[in-house]
Amino acid sequence: MTLSCRRQQMPQHPQSGCVRCTGEVALPGGKRDAGDASDAATALREAHEELGVAPDEVAVVATMPPVLSKHLFSVRARAAVYS
Repeated sequence: MTLSCRRQQMPQHPQSGCVRCTGEVALPGGKRDAGDASDAATALREAHEELGVAPDEVAVVATMPPVLSKHLFSVRARAAVYS
């Protein structure tokens, strides 16, 4: 599992507006863009943007059940194997 840490200098969370989210441990991910073909494509794009992992270097192997975040965002986690 890859976790990241939100930047300390982030003025607020870009989607929730939370200012207390800076420095929190986080999973890579984010909002689905119009150009994303699926939720899995969103996960691969976000992993590339945030961690530099090329989409062709990972294979999505599982989809976790959706859960609500503390800010009431629906989170649809994907598990992937990095080659």
